[in-house]
Amino acid sequence: TAARERLERLLRRLLVDASQWAAVFAAVVAVVGTDAGEDVVDLCHSVWASRESLRIASTLSPSRRHDVIMPQYMATLAHNLFATSLAYFWSDIAFITLQRARGRSPHLWAGRLIHHIIQTVANGPVLLIGPGRAQRVMSAYLGLAYTAEISTICLRISRLLARLQRLRRAKSGGWLLELLGRANHRVLLVTFALFRLVNFPLCGRLIRRNRAELPPHVADMHIGFASVGYLINVGWFIKLARGSGGSRNN
Repeated sequence: TAARERLERLLRRLLVDASQWAAVFAAVVAVVGTDAGEDVVDLCHSVWASRESLRIASTLSPSRRHDVIMPQYMATLAHNLFATSLAYFWSDIAFITLQRARGRSPHLWAGRLIHHIIQTVANGPVLLIGPGRAQRVMSAYLGLAYTAEISTICLRISRLLARLQRLRRAKSGGWLLELLGRANHRVLLVTFALFRLVNFPLCGRLIRRNRAELPPHVADMHIGFASVGYLINVGWFIKLARGSGGSRNN
């Protein structure tokens, strides 16, 4: 059937892309080490995903029925964003599984697994559904939700700056890193609030407004997991505001 063919093509695509992400990670780790390598590769993913999500958001057009809807010509870009990003998260699942099997505990590994499960539920339906209005509606609210990666850029930078500060404690110039760290933390709070705490309810509103256009089980899953994701982000924002942030989750 067409649905089975789409599933097989998607799985092949995800496995190939996940292998490529793993190869990139291995190359970076060989240069900077495992901990820093995780942050560097995650930063690269966040920068790329932020750019692509903003490209999608910039093309959304008002619709009397849907509030906004993604134009059909953006379907390929959206599909590539959701598939390549999901493959990155799957490669991280493989990395965490391997590290845990070796008795190691990667940074916030449990939270990362929860995030990746939520992201799989979010991305899977739009990647598997055929072309049409439902795909464009899902791509619109999921593309908007992906702008949350903008705040993840600041999260990764904060960890890299903290690592540099530790390395330079006995040297001069540490004041500049502290200044950059404080500035980055302020930007982090603003982007986190804007692209997660404000943006996510807007995405949820789009899901609820367009339930009739979506398969019932997809609408229920997306609303449910979006609610869980929002509560998680509220908790992380409180920690960040208190100065105890540093989550890898996005």
